[in-house]
Amino acid sequence: MKGKIVRILNGMLCAVLVATLFVSVISMNSGNGLQSGSPAGGSPTEVWVDDDFDSSTPGWGVDHFDVIQDGVDAVAEGGTVYVYNGMYYENVDVGKTIDLTGEDRYDTIIDAGGSGDVIHVSADWVNASGFTLRNSGGQGWPVYDAGIKLHIVQNCTVIDNNASNNSGHGIYLRYSDGNSVTGNNASNNSEYGIHLEDSDGNSVTGNNASNNGYGIVLVDSDGNNITGNNASINDDYNIYLYSSNWNNITGNNASSSIWGSGIHLSSSNWNSIIGNNASSKGEDGIYLFYSDWNSIIGNNASSKGEDGIHLFYSDWNSIIGNNFSSNKEIGIHLSSSNWNSVTGNNASNNSVHGIRLEDSDGNSIIGNNASSNVHGIYVYDSDFNVVDGNTVSSNENGITLSSGDGNTIQGNTVSTNFGYGIYLYSSVNDFVYHNDIIGNTNQAFDDRTDNYWDDGYPSGGNYWSDYIGADSFKGPNQDIPGSDGIGDTPYVIDSDSQDDYPLMESFSPNLPPIAIAGTSLDSGSLRLDGSKSYDPEGDTLTYTWVLIGITDPTFNDVRVGVAPLIDDLVAGEYEVTLRVDDGGKSDTDVMLLGILPKPGKVYPADALADLMDDAQAAGVTGGALQMLQNALDKWNQGDKIGSIKHLTNFIDMVGQDASLSDEDKNELIDKAAIILASMEFG
Repeated sequence: MKGKIVRILNGMLCAVLVATLFVSVISMNSGNGLQSGSPAGGSPTEVWVDDDFDSSTPGWGVDHFDVIQDGVDAVAEGGTVYVYNGMYYENVDVGKTIDLTGEDRYDTIIDAGGSGDVIHVSADWVNASGFTLRNSGGQGWPVYDAGIKLHIVQNCTVIDNNASNNSGHGIYLRYSDGNSVTGNNASNNSEYGIHLEDSDGNSVTGNNASNNGYGIVLVDSDGNNITGNNASINDDYNIYLYSSNWNNITGNNASSSIWGSGIHLSSSNWNSIIGNNASSKGEDGIYLFYSDWNSIIGNNASSKGEDGIHLFYSDWNSIIGNNFSSNKEIGIHLSSSNWNSVTGNNASNNSVHGIRLEDSDGNSIIGNNASSNVHGIYVYDSDFNVVDGNTVSSNENGITLSSGDGNTIQGNTVSTNFGYGIYLYSSVNDFVYHNDIIGNTNQAFDDRTDNYWDDGYPSGGNYWSDYIGADSFKGPNQDIPGSDGIGDTPYVIDSDSQDDYPLMESFSPNLPPIAIAGTSLDSGSLRLDGSKSYDPEGDTLTYTWVLIGITDPTFNDVRVGVAPLIDDLVAGEYEVTLRVDDGGKSDTDVMLLGILPKPGKVYPADALADLMDDAQAAGVTGGALQMLQNALDKWNQGDKIGSIKHLTNFIDMVGQDASLSDEDKNELIDKAAIILASMEFG
């Protein structure tokens, strides 16, 4: 089982991402002084800042200020500081849990004057949005200045800011876990656009990190989601991982790096690099250095300087379904890299090699297209590799083995190459069989006597388009009357190499499909989604889903189709197995699916009040309870966005409250999720 867990609400998403920012919340009560936001004898829960405010402004010095830091210092824990458009020359230090909200990210400008961080956050659960953050200091290694820095914090949200033109980083997370960085512009910074250092479990989504020194950089950071960002045209690496594991790098544009690679992994393991566009003007599209067990799937990677993807001292990686074409040198390049799986990729139209292995052992090169290169597949000083089911055509040489031992070439289509189809040089104990060798200028070359050009009888050898022998006999010695699909006489390659059992017809292997299960919402109805499954040869697939109840072990159901409806399922946990079949071979993928109860009509104000009572009864106190109170207050004020944001924070805080029982946590979170859904969709 691949371990995917999906938790959903019947008919709608359970988690609501609040990225609709500020809206018109800043109707801001600019003339009411204390009345709306300042409990008697306490700090105000709402504060307003405008660089045009002065001592004549009602509430001046209490909940109205002209300096952001003064507003931050004055506001209550869990409160909100609203900042009007203007120019603010200061460094802002946020050491308490608040919302810091700018009116507009382009016109609400904080300028640090070339010294320190523009905003420095040292408290958990801070939400910062709607600012231009510029002109930070240039303090360098080991701790850089930044447009916004989260330092030793958790569960903060950085949304819709313009963190550009800083002498350090744009956005910097240091020793900070579980934060969300969404929809920001972090470009034109001297160092990194977005930097995560010793920071785990963060979400970095939909940001622009272009035209920096580096784009997005992870150092000693694990389990982060880097999704849907534009990290392009940076001086060095567009996306760079160092000593960072279990990260998900998906759907990013990491194109046109000036000097470095589009995506670069160094000493980083178990990462998923999926569906990215990665290119470089100087180095490789994707580069792995001492990095193991990574999944490189469905990317488009190219280089005007070197290779599409290059693995150096990197083992046990999966390179599946990528496009590595039109590179200056090599499409797929493995150097001193062992036991990798290279499957279903396009490595065509490269200036030198489609696929090259050097000093690399035990790799599987399966079902790739390596055509229209100088060398289609070139294996040098590499042992015990399997080259199976590839299309290798219109190259100078199709498949070359040089100075290797014990490699297997089987099931490939090697055609119309204008040098040699298959070329073995100083390579021993290699097995070459079940290939279609068609219309090459020179079909094959072998300068040794200790390679094997067939798989014995009755398995047979290769199909040779220029074989002219007959098939009138059968048997190991081809001396028994009757045909068997094997030529009666050997196919002679040279004076000491031959295929003893040439095939009379084309050998067409069937490669297995790849099953990828997932869930999606389609036209408002909840469906399973197997659309990312594929067959390396493009065969038509059938999709079968088996659902087994975990909550109710008696439940067992089968659905068919690429995206069957499941909105009839009752609440509970299910194990879902997708099986895809191409008519000959199949593959499966398993996920866990959680269905929450479908809510009836929910009235958020009443439901929030009831949830407050339940939370207090369960022992929730402090910041989490304040977040829930804020959610109720915001809803009653007509601020839907603010209410959703505070309720989302309540869910996160309850989930991490070690003093609560698991039963109480789950009950409170499920109730809050239903309220969230009613706010968003009701």
